[in-house]
Parts: sequence; structure tokens; C-alpha cells
Amino acid sequence: MKNLIIISLISLLFSNCKKEYVCECTNPGGKFKAFSKRTTKEKADQKCKDYYDENYGKILMSETFCEVR
Repeated sequence: MKNLIIISLISLLFSNCKKEYVCECTNPGGKFKAFSKRTTKEKADQKCKDYYDENYGKILMSETFCEVR
């Protein structure tokens, strides 16, 4: 019984690390949701940065930027 409680607490702690994050991009036309993903904050930040690099990073003087919310 003690092991079950410990395992339950550990799984609860790890499940709270993952949340639904939205990569939102903004440009002069407004804001739009690029994607949402259930993951950790660090992974969501990296994926959002990768999304920006793939879609807008090569456009000179791009007025678009993306961030995780």
C-alpha cells in the first residue's frame, strides 16, 4: 500500500510538468495560433522557435514573431 501511494505521488508530480502550450505568432495583420501541444515549457519554446525559423526565419525584415503562451 505504501508503494502504491509513493508511485501515485510521483506520477502526479510528473504529469503536472506537461501542460497545453500554444505557439502564437503575431504580425501586422494580427495574431494567429500556429499550433498547440501538450508538452513541457522548454520543449514548447523550442518547437515554437523551430516553427518560426522554418516559416519566417528566411524572410528578410519579417515583422512576424512567435512565442509560447
